[in-house]
Amino acid sequence: MDQVTNPLKDGGYPPGYFASTPDTPDGFARFFSAMARDDSNGQPLFLTDHAYRWAEFLYDCHDSGKASIIEAFRGAGKSVFATIFAAWRMGHDPTKTNMIIRSNFNSAEDTGSAIAKIIAQNKNWKLFFPHVVPDEGSAWSVIKGYNIRDLRLTDGRWAQMVSGRGPSKSLMVFPYTSGNIIGRRVSGLLLVDDIHTDENVESASELADVIRIWNDTISRVRLPDCWTFFIGTPWNPDDLLQQLKELKGYKFIKTPVVDAGGEPTWPTMFDQEAIQGLMDDDITGGPGFARMYLLDLSAHVSKVFQYTLINDQTIASTWKRRSGLDYASIEGGGNLKWRSHCALANVAQDPVTGGWVVSEGFLGQVPQSAVERWVMDNQDAWPHHEYTTIEMDGKGAEFFAVLARNKDVRLVPEKTGGKNKAKRIEELEPLFRNGTIKVSTGQSQFLTTLRAFLDTYPSVGPRDAGWDVADAVYWAVYHLRQQPLVKRKKHTETENPWYKLAGISD
Repeated sequence: MDQVTNPLKDGGYPPGYFASTPDTPDGFARFFSAMARDDSNGQPLFLTDHAYRWAEFLYDCHDSGKASIIEAFRGAGKSVFATIFAAWRMGHDPTKTNMIIRSNFNSAEDTGSAIAKIIAQNKNWKLFFPHVVPDEGSAWSVIKGYNIRDLRLTDGRWAQMVSGRGPSKSLMVFPYTSGNIIGRRVSGLLLVDDIHTDENVESASELADVIRIWNDTISRVRLPDCWTFFIGTPWNPDDLLQQLKELKGYKFIKTPVVDAGGEPTWPTMFDQEAIQGLMDDDITGGPGFARMYLLDLSAHVSKVFQYTLINDQTIASTWKRRSGLDYASIEGGGNLKWRSHCALANVAQDPVTGGWVVSEGFLGQVPQSAVERWVMDNQDAWPHHEYTTIEMDGKGAEFFAVLARNKDVRLVPEKTGGKNKAKRIEELEPLFRNGTIKVSTGQSQFLTTLRAFLDTYPSVGPRDAGWDVADAVYWAVYHLRQQPLVKRKKHTETENPWYKLAGISD
């Protein structure tokens, strides 16, 4: 990128000197240099080449009516770029409402405060937007939101311009879980900055919550012509950014720490030596660095499990079925975040090939009574359902004792033999690899969680529901591996009957 101007020092120009700066990537580059400072020496910063490409991408997406997704490596300057871009949009469109979504309240507060300081305290703000000032008498805090005012308009005209906002403000900052998002409207910029964390992607249920909240709540605040802008680092193949990439209303760009030719993207900050140091410090042995710096989720996947998918439409209800139960319930109180999931897996046998396929299942954090209904309804749903194998260690034994009172239930209790969950699950690997067990393409929560777990194991969080789902599969196919021993008949010496008939003795 050719620099559009020398970095601007604080002051030195009259207010409005750069008010004619165009609303373009070049214009934003000039504005960025006026707003951003190097923490180490206080000197102005240029927009980096990779960040300039982000600006071009954002304008291109907005011009084509698309939402934009920027994935970039850790330390690429994502949040600084996004914060200054949000201020830039507010300066150009002071009558519009804008919203910033972060992963938690503290992050949202930091972003809101940073934008507010640019508008209220940065001396160079007035060089570009001398007419845009804080409306502190209306709202100027992270809790109430931030309102700005355009001094070019009379009080009456300004009141008329913002009369249709309702509870919305010039700038609203929220964690994605906030209930205050509902009822707000965004006409300017909707920025979603690093919505994912290790906590909300490590389990299927928490990840599903992020996706549901985006789909049902956050995405609904947008008005026509609103800029929609995601920026962050990818976490796993099922995170929100990966799913949105598949939709036609979104475009995305990736910025790894090195380019396609292996050259550093930001050599003044991350040269070859620094990048090598990051690789050497990766305690995961490579997948962590690949995800956070190369944006490579395929490298993050270890591919321990190789399995075959079967179209769910080809699995008949008349196929023989067996089930496996990894029991857990919500009785006993405590935060559900720290509790295991209950999982019930079904495997169905193809009568032609004799192979088995994980066909259906149940997954959830539910009370014991709900698990009882799962077991009974499941065995009654299939005409050739044989039995449900249940793990008898821990709470499973108590549940078996309760449910076994029902004379119609078909439960087979089995012990773990001291094998932990990881050991049990890894014993499934050859069965998946050689096709003894296949997996349905069905889209239930159970099957989606199972496939995600098999695709990413062992790079999964300790509370991921996939552990419980895979363990339920282990018990469903338990008797495919644990064949009963055939008792040998004890050899005994017997007299040859022909000897007796012939009068011959030994």
